[in-house]
Amino acid sequence: MHFKNFFILVLFLLISFTTIGQTAITPQGSGTSADPYLMSSLGNLYWLASENAKGNKFSQNKYFLQTNNIDASDTRNWTHTWIPIGGKNSVTPSDTSDETNQNSNYSFYGTYNGGGYAVDGLVFVNNLSLNSLQGFFGLAGSGSVIINLNITNISITTNSEKTGGLVGYLYRGTIYNCSTTGIINSTNQTVGGLVGQIGGSTTKNSSSSCTVTGLGSVAGLAGINQGTIIDCFSTGNVTGNTNSGTGGLMGQASTGAYYRSYSNNPISTTQNPSSPGGFAGIIRA
Repeated sequence: MHFKNFFILVLFLLISFTTIGQTAITPQGSGTSADPYLMSSLGNLYWLASENAKGNKFSQNKYFLQTNNIDASDTRNWTHTWIPIGGKNSVTPSDTSDETNQNSNYSFYGTYNGGGYAVDGLVFVNNLSLNSLQGFFGLAGSGSVIINLNITNISITTNSEKTGGLVGYLYRGTIYNCSTTGIINSTNQTVGGLVGQIGGSTTKNSSSSCTVTGLGSVAGLAGINQGTIIDCFSTGNVTGNTNSGTGGLMGQASTGAYYRSYSNNPISTTQNPSSPGGFAGIIRA
């Protein structure tokens, strides 16, 4: 092969390799309970994030079924790495102004069934000061259901106000039979291995072994619990600031309930190292 042609071919392959993962690919299905969208690739996940970012409650009453394990490691090569599903008005933020327009229209409202499969190697890096909701899902709103999904080997580096391996902020939704593994580093508050903040929601039969680091309300499972946790556990290393609550399962339990759950987390703190909570950092009546 002529050297010039060979160089063009190599260049084409390199460009294709670095961009194909960031292409939105419409999944099969119509989104009904009988005919759910079939999520089988990273391109399908990016499509969901993109459509949800258009607002108008795109995902409301929609059903999504994952059909196999999805390798998401190419997100480390994306211009903006992963953009969470829900809570965003753009999947290509150009500056901090794109991060301020987060409202219920951009929540994920649908039912996502992971089918027992995993999304593996997801990478998210964000240092925008106005960023606030980060995870595989950013904001899961009222009526949302996330079940049978495993997020494995996730890597999050952020200054988000609410960060979780699965969901940044779960508001009046449901998580059932889900798990997370990986590393989450935040220079802000409200950080959990599974969920950043649970608000009026139920999280059941789920777990996290993520290594979690944050500044306040930091925990292996949920940074702040204002909902109900049932049959859950956490085991990953947790490092936080006890002034705002550092705990194994929950950083701060506020108006929430918890049943048949436990934590087995090595815990350390940057302040007052003798007072982190093995189960919860702070419990408020």
